[in-house]
Parts: sequence; structure tokens; C-alpha cells
Amino acid sequence: MLGRGQTSEKKRRQVARPNQTLHQPAGHDSFSWTTAHRCPVGAELGRFPWRNMRFITTDLQPFGSIEFATFSTPRLGDALTVKRVALEPILPNGMRGDCSTAYLVYFKAPFELHDFAFDFTLSVCETRGTRNSGESLDAQSWSLGDGILTLGTEDGEALRTRMPWLEIDGPDYPIEYLHHGMRVTIRHIAPNTAVSFHCVAAYNRTGAGTDSDWFAVNAPHTRIATLPVDKLIHGLATG
Repeated sequence: MLGRGQTSEKKRRQVARPNQTLHQPAGHDSFSWTTAHRCPVGAELGRFPWRNMRFITTDLQPFGSIEFATFSTPRLGDALTVKRVALEPILPNGMRGDCSTAYLVYFKAPFELHDFAFDFTLSVCETRGTRNSGESLDAQSWSLGDGILTLGTEDGEALRTRMPWLEIDGPDYPIEYLHHGMRVTIRHIAPNTAVSFHCVAAYNRTGAGTDSDWFAVNAPHTRIATLPVDKLIHGLATG
């Protein structure tokens, strides 16, 4: 079984390289860093550089803010649902973390979709993330203040286990590592196809030096999908 930072050779071949992202200074941030940067939504040089990601909203957390953006042809509109669920992480004995939260994305559109993409990104970031993937997990970590923030989601193999129709080989691999977050991409979705995925954010300052943030984000989708809804995400645009 693979642990933190251990990635199978197959996944190393599939996962796209981190994108080179331009960023601009921020006016403020929750940790009062001396060199923090505001990361523009949808500014990645990723697989869809000619497309404009549509901003949904920002969710404020103790460690900062998580931003959501999406794209698809045609637009999903109200068919897209984003929920924040109450996640109590399951950690090894003796480990502690400061906070964790999970976001569940779901849709089942009556029409065919192309080039779907969904971003989970940090509103403020000062360094490029470090990949911390494992078995069934794609994850990335950043140093924030005097702690570690990790974002994690299911890897391609885990997604295809739940959605057998999903293509995950080569350029179709569905997870991208962004400078300041994670992106889920699906090139083609047939009409009336149920799609669901998640992203977990975990911040670890109390247990600095442990891997509690990594264990927190390594939560199975089957568990996250059954957790109570903490907040229904509404925004300016949904697709």
C-alpha cells in the first residue's frame, strides 16, 4: 500500500505537470504573511488554456479561503451542485489536526457535455504546492503560516472504480495539479450520466511535523457522500 508522497509508476506517467501560474500581490490574508500572492481564478496554463473558467464562489475557512471555478460545453447551470459536508477526519492514534472540511460535487445533466473542468483552489498562496499523493489519492500540500495545508481528491483509478465509463489514460487523466489547487477534468460526459467527486482540505498546525493533514484528506468518497451537509454552495455562476 502506498503512503504519503508515494505514487505508482502508472500514475506518474498519467498526471499532468504542475502548471506555470502568474500571480499578483494580495491586499491581505488571514496569516499576515509578508510575501503572499493573490492567485487569479482560472489563470492556469492547463489543458483548456483558451477557455475561461467561470467563478462560482469563495468559502472562508480558518486557514484562508477556498475558491471554486468551473467550465463545460454547454454550461451546466443549476444542474451542478456543490456541498460542503461536515467531515470529522479519521486519524491514526495520537495524531491531531486543526481543521478539515470536504466539498462534494454532483451533477446529472440531461444533455451531452464536453471539456468539463472544476477547480478547487486557494484564494491566497505564496509557494508552489508539493505533491503528496498515495494509493487512490491525488493530493498537494502548501506551507501556510506555521502549519501545513493539504488538498486531496480521488485519483483516476478510484474515480473509474465508481464511474467505469471514465477515461483516465494519458491525456485523459482527470486530475491536474495547479500552482494553488487541484482541477478535475473530464473530456466527455454522456447525457443523463451521474458524476460525483470531492475535494478535502485539511490544515495541520497543532500537530506540526505529523501527517495528520494527509490522513485527513485521504477519505473515501463513499464516506464523504453520506456525511451531513454543512453548507450548500451558491455563487455567481454555475457552469
